[in-house]
Amino acid sequence: MPVQTCTCGAQYRVKEAAFGKEVKCKKCGETMTLGEAPAERDEGIIAFADDGLMDEFAAAAERGRVEEGDSSQENIRFDTRSDISKPILQERGGKTGGTSFAQAVIKSFLFPLTIKGFLTWLGLCIALFLGALVKVVFFGWILSLLVSGWYAAYRFEVIGSAANGEDDLPPMGFEDGLWDGVLAPFFAWTFSWIVVMSPAMAYAWFDSSVGMDGLRALIIGSTSAMTAGSSSVAAFTVCLLIGLFFWPIIALCISIGGVDSLTRFDLIVKTVFRTFPAYFMVVAVVFGAFAINAQLVADVADKIVPADSDAGISAQVSAGLLMKLVAAVVGVYFQIATVRVIGTYYHHYKSRFAWDWG
Repeated sequence: MPVQTCTCGAQYRVKEAAFGKEVKCKKCGETMTLGEAPAERDEGIIAFADDGLMDEFAAAAERGRVEEGDSSQENIRFDTRSDISKPILQERGGKTGGTSFAQAVIKSFLFPLTIKGFLTWLGLCIALFLGALVKVVFFGWILSLLVSGWYAAYRFEVIGSAANGEDDLPPMGFEDGLWDGVLAPFFAWTFSWIVVMSPAMAYAWFDSSVGMDGLRALIIGSTSAMTAGSSSVAAFTVCLLIGLFFWPIIALCISIGGVDSLTRFDLIVKTVFRTFPAYFMVVAVVFGAFAINAQLVADVADKIVPADSDAGISAQVSAGLLMKLVAAVVGVYFQIATVRVIGTYYHHYKSRFAWDWG
């Protein structure tokens, strides 16, 4: 995709359909005409743009807005990678524009307080609730898979918008087609979890006493049913925790740098080391939110799911539907908040990242 450079140095990816339109630079506010000067490809800026699988994920971190009268469209995307080699003074200490990283983390959990944030939350809840319902329909798992893929794409886009410093959630939509908008994000999101589970899976393969019990523990999310010795269970748990520790930055790498960025594990470790206090906060917030989410859903289940197995069919069905609704509402809230925290982490500390993303 062609790149347009403003006089202030900010770079934008521009769709050819937008050529000839006048836009304002999101960085300096100067008006420029798209395509007026020959667009150049900067391999340092868009090193990952040619990865077909992740093109839209990388572009999600560069969202911008074309201004044409009172209308706007997504034909230009702000490139968050343009300033990585020029650290800004306000970024030091985790501040951008006077907002500390801790304040930004708190703000990430307040997104439903705006009308747009609340409506987006509501729309996502409805989509996931319906996706959970259709599983009982013939071939409903296919529809459920499509919803899951679309939701994965949206979460990657939320990471990108937060990484770009945007306060609002990105709009929901289905503009990128079946592959780029559903299937590729689903595979990428699943792959991120396979990567973080790989140390535990490797140990389960190495230690025959863990074996299938370990794999089963990964699937159900608990090691309580494992029958191996305590030392083997402890070693397996440590491997699992090590992998989980890196999930936030792996999701961030896929969203901004593409899947290829995961091949540079040395840069991942270096980035974590350079930003360790902030990254540790991200890990604590992400998995703390996951734990609260699980506990809330379990508490609600204890109250509404009939304890009596002889309860009527209608009571069981009603309780099941209500649980799916609760799981969707609570899950969407914590998941959107935590991926915003991941993107915000990049926005505040990008000058310390080991990649030249911009």
